[in-house]
Amino acid sequence: MNNFEFINDRYIAFRWYHSFEGLFVNSIPLIKKTGVRLIFTTNIIFGHIEPENFELTKVNKDISVSLKTLGLKPYVEVGYGVENIFKFFRVIVLHRLTYINREEYPNAPVFAVKIGYRFAF
Repeated sequence: MNNFEFINDRYIAFRWYHSFEGLFVNSIPLIKKTGVRLIFTTNIIFGHIEPENFELTKVNKDISVSLKTLGLKPYVEVGYGVENIFKFFRVIVLHRLTYINREEYPNAPVFAVKIGYRFAF
């Protein structure tokens, strides 16, 4: 999801993260020694904004701000990747499943690559 793509005053989010702990990559000897793990993630968000609160976002009538709410359909994305690269980094490929063809973002990507880090003890 892009920053400030949707606004809501009420929402519920479901985030699921699963690490396979070497289930698939332990069968490959060179990768097993590195300790890299496969991961899977899912993000689902339902949201709504009251009409009176949405009107508060319109600061100036001359400025066209394209703020949108989620509506009846939830935002859903799934991702998969590897973590524990050098015991610190992770790379995840995220795929957007809903809100793909929108007028505001006609050339918006359907997938993204996210590079991050994680401290796990």
